[in-house]
Amino acid sequence: MVNTDSGPTESANPVEAAITALTAAARQTRVRGAGTEHEKVEPVDFAEIACHVLTTVAANIGGVEDLLAGRSGSWEADYVRNIVNSTAGAEPGTLLPYRTEPVQIAFDEEEEFEIFGLTDLYSEQVDELEAVTFDENATEEQTNAAYRALTRMAEPVGSGPSRLPRQLPRGSA
Repeated sequence: MVNTDSGPTESANPVEAAITALTAAARQTRVRGAGTEHEKVEPVDFAEIACHVLTTVAANIGGVEDLLAGRSGSWEADYVRNIVNSTAGAEPGTLLPYRTEPVQIAFDEEEEFEIFGLTDLYSEQVDELEAVTFDENATEEQTNAAYRALTRMAEPVGSGPSRLPRQLPRGSA
């Protein structure tokens, strides 16, 4: 049995959804010579569609070898590898234009802050902004600007170093 639990999909079975989508694509037609005396309707070039789909999936997964990791030495994998390499090229970086999903880069921003010596600087900035946020002598404009800066500092990448005030400053909503 194939594990199909690889994230949110529109179909309970992504293989069935792919078959349905590819079947619909194969049934399409195209017009050649539109507007000329040689105009004719013919089936789409399904081979081109299939090659493009396989190449795009390989690009989205991270590369042809990642795509074929389940059985990279099989005869089927050899055909898919040849299709992808013939479509995009085998050189590094040639798959990038085929990506349809954003590249996701995972990193620990707290660790990066530490590596670059930014942790103390960040903490000092937060302390200064919190002081302004809760300073009774600060103007409403200063308080709101400090709170907005704190909010921006808390959301850069993910769950990194963030210390928001425990309550909203006066005048902010």
